[in-house]
Amino acid sequence: MIDWLALEFRVNTSVFAFKHPDKPFQDIRKLMKDHAVDPNIYVLHSKEDKSKFTIHLHDVARVEQLDRVIELLRIHYGASPHEMRITTLELSLDFWTVKTKAMLLALAKSVRAVASVEDKDFRVYLDSNHFAVMPKDPRKAMSYIGQGYTIGIGHMRNDDVYIRAYYKQTDRNVDLPEHDRRLRIEVNLKGKTLESMGNHAGNLKALIEQG
Repeated sequence: MIDWLALEFRVNTSVFAFKHPDKPFQDIRKLMKDHAVDPNIYVLHSKEDKSKFTIHLHDVARVEQLDRVIELLRIHYGASPHEMRITTLELSLDFWTVKTKAMLLALAKSVRAVASVEDKDFRVYLDSNHFAVMPKDPRKAMSYIGQGYTIGIGHMRNDDVYIRAYYKQTDRNVDLPEHDRRLRIEVNLKGKTLESMGNHAGNLKALIEQG
């Protein structure tokens, strides 16, 4: 499943004009809302290149959903599909039928971490004030998991690959009912690693498989 992705594109400003040139992101958001894509879509306008934008799409269940967004941007803003790039991709895998949280330790150990992931970046955390290096003793590790801690592998901001394993109990800060709670592992890809996988917008299916 795709948790979210960031799609970068350029508007053909020589042909297409925004209704709100001082706040063009509003026009893009309205376009997506009018076509039932996402009423609260996040739109980032590049400060260096005024023709460049990045939108964040959440809960993309099918490749066709991205294709629809690409087509809307092509028709309304002259954006070239061949130039569109996926600059961030976050994938998730849920384990609905697994009852034991010890599975989170097994998931963390199964990750083939690259050399850049230092010991300090293999950790457990609850929030910015509660974190620790991942204990080598599984009993200590399980004590953290029992308290709702997340296992983090890599650095959220500095690394091209960042992985989380946790017990999902909330969604967008709302508590989930008991039957919707499950174990989850998330893989966030960006930077040179994502580029090396071929991050053009038409390659989403392969990116999902590799990711």
